[in-house]
Amino acid sequence: MHNSGRQSGTALLLALLIMALASILTVTIQQRLTLDLARTESMAASLRASEYVAGLEALAGKALREDRDREPELDNLASPWAQQLPAMPIPGGVVSGDLRSLDGRFNLNALINNDGSDDADARLILDRLLANLGLPALLGDRIHDWIDSDNMPRPQGAEDQFYLSQNSAYLTANQPFAHPSELLLIAGLDSDMLHTLQPHVTVLPMAQKQINVNLASVEVLMALHPLINEQMARELHQQGRAAWRNVGDFMAAEVLQGMDLSALNGQIKVTSDYFVARMLVSQDGLPRRFESLLHRSGRSYAVLWRHAALP
Repeated sequence: MHNSGRQSGTALLLALLIMALASILTVTIQQRLTLDLARTESMAASLRASEYVAGLEALAGKALREDRDREPELDNLASPWAQQLPAMPIPGGVVSGDLRSLDGRFNLNALINNDGSDDADARLILDRLLANLGLPALLGDRIHDWIDSDNMPRPQGAEDQFYLSQNSAYLTANQPFAHPSELLLIAGLDSDMLHTLQPHVTVLPMAQKQINVNLASVEVLMALHPLINEQMARELHQQGRAAWRNVGDFMAAEVLQGMDLSALNGQIKVTSDYFVARMLVSQDGLPRRFESLLHRSGRSYAVLWRHAALP
């Protein structure tokens, strides 16, 4: 009887152990199924969002083609592409977006010429822009060092030796900026400075050096020439409604008379070639933001990059 009792107790413990293991296994399977389902749903949502983004890019390209056909010699905030893209319903949500020209901003990659040499005129514009925005002058050297091909720091610059000495060590790019977010890697440039600087600068191919004066901010217009002060820039800016038909009309503006404007030759234009399409895809209560860089050439366009933006 004693052995029989022990065997019964052992069998009971074994049964309880099996039940416990079965319960743990069931819970684990359920958790994995839940995670797999959530992962699948997330991937499906991302795929749908990508398809919507591609559709909105096509709409943006259509607007750019129509604008080029209608008014090929002028781009400003009254151009058809500058209007908000209409919000469109989708299953479980809505998509919306807009187009912005980047040609009215200073291209940071213009600091370097295609042959690797420094562009002295572009550097002067950057230095004046930093001053206009109240940002430290040393950022000019540090931005320049970030994209030049050598490892020799400029007087107030920073190269690999500096960045490798930081707690989170990394190297300089030694090549053109790929995206404006890289600016946060520049020594001494914090998020507040980026917030101040970003509306006035962009990163485009190095060959894009001309600034669309119809879309330039007051601060960028001031940076174009050392004698253009804030009042003059505001008159040229026309509260964002500037519509200079050509470079000659801009340089003939009454406020600029009597100035030697030869330094502006090759630096300005009144049309745009690069645009950022900003898109918001809201589906099933989840907003996703995307940005795409479009390059317009004649009546055609190409998407240079596409990425998910911060909410």
